[in-house]
Amino acid sequence: MRVARDHLYSVSPEALFGTFTDEAALLAKHKALGSRDIVIHRCQVSPEKAEVDFSREVPAEVPSMFKRFIQPWNAVRQTEHWQHNSVGYHAALSLDIKGVPAAITGTLHIEPVDDGCINHIVLTIECSIPLVGGKLAKFIADDAKRQMRDEYEYLSALLATS
Repeated sequence: MRVARDHLYSVSPEALFGTFTDEAALLAKHKALGSRDIVIHRCQVSPEKAEVDFSREVPAEVPSMFKRFIQPWNAVRQTEHWQHNSVGYHAALSLDIKGVPAAITGTLHIEPVDDGCINHIVLTIECSIPLVGGKLAKFIADDAKRQMRDEYEYLSALLATS
């Protein structure tokens, strides 16, 4: 299942990139979005690239049919491999939800536009469980959409005040 969103910001690509690759910004953002036990395993940034690896526990409102796969709090490990080029910043990302039989991969692409930048987000959710796999992937996709919306609202407010 594929989820795609475009988020427009009124800041430079560099400013937005900083919110994804600064340890303090990552901790503050995920805490504000309701995560707990946030650990930054790696956050290395150079002019050409960045490597970000962090984990956190994320809350979920789980329908009864998925309670054997997903818990009310889920340990998530996220890795992002960023590259900077002439058209902005590009990241390949992966999310591993401990104990959940689904694979989540995606990309982020931050590019300049008039008066700011746009972040193109694409996630792919795959679940190979027979019978309920498609429904589980859809649940994860819907929750990812909610989380992307919440993150966009948080970053928009944060960047508007800086």
